[in-house]
Amino acid sequence: PQAPRMSESNGMLPDGSNPEFTDPVPALGWKTKDDIKDVVVYGMPISPMVAKLLCMLQFAEIPYTLKEGTSKPDSDYKKMPVIDVAGRQVNDTYIIFKHLAPILFKNEWDAELEKQLTMQLAPSIEYTMGTEEFKSWAGGRYGFGIPDFMLWMLGWAMYEFMIIKPNIDKSVKEGLVEVREPKDVLSDFKKKMKGEFHGGAKPGSADITVYGILMPWIYKELPSVKAAISDAGLDSWVEAMKAVVPLEKIYPAE
Repeated sequence: PQAPRMSESNGMLPDGSNPEFTDPVPALGWKTKDDIKDVVVYGMPISPMVAKLLCMLQFAEIPYTLKEGTSKPDSDYKKMPVIDVAGRQVNDTYIIFKHLAPILFKNEWDAELEKQLTMQLAPSIEYTMGTEEFKSWAGGRYGFGIPDFMLWMLGWAMYEFMIIKPNIDKSVKEGLVEVREPKDVLSDFKKKMKGEFHGGAKPGSADITVYGILMPWIYKELPSVKAAISDAGLDSWVEAMKAVVPLEKIYPAE
């Protein structure tokens, strides 16, 4: 996607919404769960960052409307997800979580851990999954809307040269993401767990972040992701998280 146009006055985009890793101006002023109302999410649930946001909303039992698409129509922010809360647009799941998680998890919110997980987990999985798993992820009902014949003909080129790897390479150069072995990212998460969950006896914000990011690939049953989860010793944790936010809440059967 093209680089977003910036407003000269306050660092926001021309439509008044925030760029990535940038707090909204003026401040959101979210103080309690009651402030999170009239929620609309723009994005596709097969995106790990959209799934992460939907997972948080499901966990917190916050009602929302999902409008599927690769971006919010007519917005200057061209990525997903975008969330509207009481008519105010907020972009970038890191920023959304930065302001939402402290309300839901009180003092458990760890901004540095959230940033690390956001920057490392999804791009590491995407960069190492390979062409065949990319096609499994991108196709089907809960995919990116790419026709099967196009994936069959151009899936390799999309993954290697057109979309996935080039975009991640660009983001790495810009310092926005870091690529590691997925099992190593998950192992680091596992080492910091305080009990059955990272949050202890019940899920915390980091549990929601990691499980939410993994949800699309768990749903699609990608072998590389299943192996990374097992190698990190997180099989029982995934099953526990499935009981908290079932996959069918994000990917309902038709």
